[in-house]
Amino acid sequence: MNAKTVGILGLVVVAAALFIWMSQNDVETNQAGEVLLSGLAQELDDVSELALANAAGDTVTIEQTNGQWTVREKSRFYANSKMVGNLLVAAADATVSEAKTSNPELYDQIGVQDLSQDDSRAVKLSITAPSKTYELLIGNQSGRFGGSTFVRRAGEAESFLVTPMLSAEVNVPLWLQTSVLDIDAADVQSVQIQATNGEVVTISKSARGDAFVLDGMPEGRALSDVPVRGLGRGLTGLTFQNVTRAVAFPVNAYQRMSAVYTLFNGVVIEVILFYTEPVDSDDGPTKEPQYWLSIGSRFDAAIATEFTPQPSDENAQPFVLTDADLADRQQEADDIKNRNGPWVYEITGARFDSINRTQESLLIAVE
Repeated sequence: MNAKTVGILGLVVVAAALFIWMSQNDVETNQAGEVLLSGLAQELDDVSELALANAAGDTVTIEQTNGQWTVREKSRFYANSKMVGNLLVAAADATVSEAKTSNPELYDQIGVQDLSQDDSRAVKLSITAPSKTYELLIGNQSGRFGGSTFVRRAGEAESFLVTPMLSAEVNVPLWLQTSVLDIDAADVQSVQIQATNGEVVTISKSARGDAFVLDGMPEGRALSDVPVRGLGRGLTGLTFQNVTRAVAFPVNAYQRMSAVYTLFNGVVIEVILFYTEPVDSDDGPTKEPQYWLSIGSRFDAAIATEFTPQPSDENAQPFVLTDADLADRQQEADDIKNRNGPWVYEITGARFDSINRTQESLLIAVE
């Protein structure tokens, strides 16, 4: 073997050693600066499904139908579209900062093991677009480059550190749109409740800006401000803790009460609240009470007309609702009914208590 041949073999050995070292260590390659999921940005508007999975078998599947994102694992309830959009944009923008290891024995150090590995900490993200399904294993996060994430394209050996940071939890409740209604108390003209004791209680206002008054106020008594304001705000910032399809809800297992919120614009929101009493047991822990509600809505043109603000000048032309005004308010009522009618929502005990009011509970206590 001559010197030239030895030299060539030596270069081959060095190159092979360098390749092995690069596959096992953090080194920067010419892939830095490249978009990780090439082509996704051009297809974002046409993505039909986003799916998350982990090694424990948990899944979150978010589907888009007619512009609405829903969560398959929760009877296709509405997904948090902002969270979905943020993850899709972050995935499309993900840019390689560094190429990392291609050695499967090192994947666990950065959290990009295949989900077939029981101890994998990775979250598999699958994005279904018209041209293909983009699949990515999301691993550990890093503080480098202002916030980055270790990732690996599914089915490929090489891993990368990418920016911006990618974060996706396989947690169904986290991806739900938990906001139900947000009715400002200033827009509420009246609230009528049939409390759990069967008593009917009504508070109302004569005009916007007025304080609530109690129908049938007992002589010599006065309203207590806190519970009255709480009742008026019963549908303000309303969120849920759990949700189920109305057709699957065991209505007969619950007691019920009702509340009707009438708005100055004529929209009438009808709420049925379902509840159970706490159950003490000698054989185990106390069974905590549960509180659920369903929502319906309708439009009352007579109420809308009655409470339409009028000019202060008595000689001025009175304001009259147009057909377009009435149609807009009918649409608002229909939207509330159509969005919420198929569902029953679990709410907190505090929210239930704010609506379940007897007349006496709204009055200042007699000393």
